[in-house]
Amino acid sequence: MQKSFTKEEKELARIILIYLARHPAAKDTLKGISEWWITHEYIDHTVEMIKNALDYLVKLDFIKYDYHNLNSPSYQINHDKKNEILKLLTVKQKLEKESS
Repeated sequence: MQKSFTKEEKELARIILIYLARHPAAKDTLKGISEWWITHEYIDHTVEMIKNALDYLVKLDFIKYDYHNLNSPSYQINHDKKNEILKLLTVKQKLEKESS
């Protein structure tokens, strides 16, 4: 069964991509991403929602993960997709500005 993602989870995914676009060497666990990457403005999001947003980005192949840190995976940008990510974020920003 294919997992569906909520609008809020997709927005969290966009926030994570923006962070990774600004910090391409960043790599962290779900706990670290929840505590450090997601700003206090978004603190009301649950860890489960952040995990779902990360799953969405993995599904899109925009981020990768590995298990080098014990049992918790570390997530990082898929450098092969960086240009595609930047283009996507730029188009989204333009659309948001036009609709304001």
